[in-house]
Amino acid sequence: MCYKISTAPKDMIYSTMVERGYKVFDYRHYYHADGFERPLLAITTNQEPNVVQLAQWKLLPDTVRNEAEAKRYANTFLARAEDIFTKPSFAPYVHQRCLLWVNGFYESHHPRPKVNVPFFIHMPDMRPFSLGGIWTDWRNMDTGEIIKTFAVITTPANQLLSQIHNIGQRMPLIIHRNARRQWMQGNLADMKSLMVPYFDGELEAYPVSNLIHKRNVVKDIPEAQQRIAV
Repeated sequence: MCYKISTAPKDMIYSTMVERGYKVFDYRHYYHADGFERPLLAITTNQEPNVVQLAQWKLLPDTVRNEAEAKRYANTFLARAEDIFTKPSFAPYVHQRCLLWVNGFYESHHPRPKVNVPFFIHMPDMRPFSLGGIWTDWRNMDTGEIIKTFAVITTPANQLLSQIHNIGQRMPLIIHRNARRQWMQGNLADMKSLMVPYFDGELEAYPVSNLIHKRNVVKDIPEAQQRIAV
């Protein structure tokens, strides 16, 4: 679930964050970013909470030596809140928290077998919001390059996502704007208290075309978020 997200347009990031003292580097705006392509996305970390920087989606530990191994490594795009403290892929990084800045994410609804209707989930005014994650700096031993990598944390679905994501019953961890400081600076007890389904009634969703599931086509286009009738 939630392997596909939409990053907030640059002008929205600048208007909502620069005025609050954030330093924002240039980055690409995605209408559709697929985690399996390991895109570079805009995050803030607890190490530099006021700097928006780029990180690659798929958390890679030090034991992964190079890009060839990174491609074969386990799917560490998503970290379940229920086992993040015990799973070896994630437990070493629970103190390294981050926020992924998005303006929406995609989930699929299955009204009947073999029918897949994707939905775009967003805030009512399409303002940017943040997903909770963990991060680490990964060194490619072949090149010496150091890249920030991260995983998005997931929780059980809230009421809206239970209806949409009716098979998986999951959703990404959304950190409310009033809890971002606690997420970044709090202890493990604070972290645990925030890893819960997002508030009911604060998200909206609408169906989009199956473009986002097609292969060998360009999906990072405005049409990926176009509302359709079902």
